[in-house]
Amino acid sequence: MPAVCGFVLDSLVADHGTAALIADSWNTTAVRLYRGLGLSWRPIAAARVMDR
Repeated sequence: MPAVCGFVLDSLVADHGTAALIADSWNTTAVRLYRGLGLSWRPIAAARVMDR
């Protein structure tokens, strides 16, 4: 799986100059994978509109 993710990430950066992946802070597996690909993790804020 890391090899596939690395290939996709490299392709996105080559084509677009940048790439980003999003994971919840509790998803330590994803955060560890992304860090292994050379990405850094930082918190972001998000909002959700509740159904009425």
